[in-house]
Amino acid sequence: MAALGMDDDKEPTTEEEKQAYLTRQLQLGEQFLNQGPNHYKAAATCLFRALRVYPDPLKLLMAFQETVPPPVLDLVMQMMAQEGPAGAKPAQEEKIQEILD
Repeated sequence: MAALGMDDDKEPTTEEEKQAYLTRQLQLGEQFLNQGPNHYKAAATCLFRALRVYPDPLKLLMAFQETVPPPVLDLVMQMMAQEGPAGAKPAQEEKIQEILD
């Protein structure tokens, strides 16, 4: 999956890098979603990575709830429960936990 940008676990550090990373992960996630259920795990991984760099992960998660198939959203939420979004503030973490529960 290296050619698809899926092997890079390093998160970007500058705002420009974060924006490019976010855009790339969202694009990849959409591509995997369009390929059907066999690609849902890859799609969820991309969407989770996007959440980790998005300035307001709760807002993005709410958008996902409206646009992402439930099985993929469930996978994203499982990933969040295991690691949590990197940029989440304590109040956001509580709200995210409420959504997970």
